[in-house]
Amino acid sequence: MLNVLLFYNKIGFCVECVKTYYLGSQELYTKPKTLEGVFKVFYPHLIPLALISFTLIHLLFFTSFNKTLSLILGVFGFISSFIDNLSGLLIRYVSEVFSAVKLLSFFLLELSFIVGFLIVFVFSFKKEPV
Repeated sequence: MLNVLLFYNKIGFCVECVKTYYLGSQELYTKPKTLEGVFKVFYPHLIPLALISFTLIHLLFFTSFNKTLSLILGVFGFISSFIDNLSGLLIRYVSEVFSAVKLLSFFLLELSFIVGFLIVFVFSFKKEPV
């Protein structure tokens, strides 16, 4: 949840806000993000987000929750984390259309992680019949 608050505080939850954050604005006197600046966020987030997704898949498999749904949820989290991470570069250097992709992938990433870890939490306290 802290991640959502930080994202809202720094970037905002509208497509125009995301576009302004990465591309800059003459009206607000903000500069566009540089390749170095975007890469400083992209690179350190790449492996940890993949590890969180990998861990979530394994934790879901240890519960009695449906294995197919566990795999779908984990892979969904992994793909959305990669797209969320990559979309900053795509907004800045390919097209501003990726601003909507950034917002969508961020919310899907947060949703998949929250749901996944809630399932792990609930099913870890559920007693299985012997």
